[in-house]
Amino acid sequence: MSRCLLAGKGKIGTVIKPVFSHGPSKDAIAIREEVFCHEQGYQNEFDDLDKESISLVLYLDEYPIATGRLVKLDPARYQAGRLAVRKEYRGRQVGSYLLRFLCKKAKELGATTVIVHSQLEKRGFYLKLGFRILGDGEIDFDEGHPHVYMIRDAY
Repeated sequence: MSRCLLAGKGKIGTVIKPVFSHGPSKDAIAIREEVFCHEQGYQNEFDDLDKESISLVLYLDEYPIATGRLVKLDPARYQAGRLAVRKEYRGRQVGSYLLRFLCKKAKELGATTVIVHSQLEKRGFYLKLGFRILGDGEIDFDEGHPHVYMIRDAY
């Protein structure tokens, strides 16, 4: 099992433990409700893709701090999505670790590319991690929030 170190806020060298599951775990659901429903106002956070997804939760000292999911689009492409980091752990590279674990898992499953449907204001985060705007960068809306598709090679 891969692990990573979390730096900052007095916990230098703390180990983050990634745990994958088929479909969202209870902890993944709790984090997504907290971030997307309560903080951002989404009402339709869960969908039929959850049943087919591979879910990831990152744990710090057994406490769930972040989640995301992978959905298989075809044998060579997976979509990483529903990335959510609890507020108190933002700004500490947790989101970067989360996305790297998801991309690594996608590659292990045979993906050559990973796609994200990024909230427009979060595209800089994905650009820093090697994603690029897909196609002409058309913006679409999910519950009133502007999004853009982005892509990168799996790693």
